[in-house]
Amino acid sequence: MPLLFGLRFDFRNPDLAATTLADRYAAGLDIVEWADRLGCASVALAEHHSSPDDYLPSPLPMLAAMAARTTNVHLTVAALIAPLL
Repeated sequence: MPLLFGLRFDFRNPDLAATTLADRYAAGLDIVEWADRLGCASVALAEHHSSPDDYLPSPLPMLAAMAARTTNVHLTVAALIAPLL
């Protein structure tokens, strides 16, 4: 029986993390690809603006990148500010 689990990313990057957003995004893509092989059922992202710790402001391009690297994971947006599309 496959292991079923879900992931949720917000890509917050507080100063104490001492990493770049590019590195954080790249790690998220690697994690999702790895999780897909392990039986991950879903990945959710949320949109947020004006956060001091760089909360993901544009989830759709990230979901597209995740879709390119996975085959079985259901990708969802937990929160999307439609007027900003």
